[in-house]
Amino acid sequence: MSNITGTLKHGLKVGGDVLTAYELRPATTGDMFDAEQFASPDKQLAYRGALIAMQLVRLGDLSGPIAFDLIRDLHPEDFAQLVDALDEVEAPGKSASSDSKATTSASSSLG
Repeated sequence: MSNITGTLKHGLKVGGDVLTAYELRPATTGDMFDAEQFASPDKQLAYRGALIAMQLVRLGDLSGPIAFDLIRDLHPEDFAQLVDALDEVEAPGKSASSDSKATTSASSSLG
């Protein structure tokens, strides 16, 4: 599996910095369990936000997982872009979408 990297259109302001670069990894079962602590899977928007928080390897210079409250502060277009990246990183065999400005990168080697 590989990670998705991209650049958010609006970015997230943290202190004096605007964070735009991100890297999102595929989910683990533990991520899904942890995301349920924030929201029920029945509440798709909140649950997906919690999953994004768990799966972000980095957002700007912040290392993941990212605080759920920071995900809540994202511009809706940036959140939608991360949702698209979330779907893409979980879809085996699909290449990165040019619409989300995402690219795939090898995250680790199996062996």
